[in-house]
Amino acid sequence: QEVRSSEAIIGFLVSREFTVTKHYRGIKTAFKAEFGENEFGGKKKPNICLVCRYDAVRKKGHVNGNNLVVQATVAAALGLKAVIRASSSKIGKV
Repeated sequence: QEVRSSEAIIGFLVSREFTVTKHYRGIKTAFKAEFGENEFGGKKKPNICLVCRYDAVRKKGHVNGNNLVVQATVAAALGLKAVIRASSSKIGKV
């Protein structure tokens, strides 16, 4: 049960201007974070989905490196957000 991890990640993404839906699909620690637009001027724009996996082994912590998966996924989301923001037109959503 990664409740604290989920809340920490959500808090970070909200502070970086992502719109977050908590308890996504009825799962207590799942969330959906979005930035950008998937439609502009009646035209569909690309959507990019990144999966953020985070879990720990009881009494051992993050022995499988899943904490690093979160860092890489969030870094990718921030990079894509920067590209979307720097674009002169609305180019999609992450």
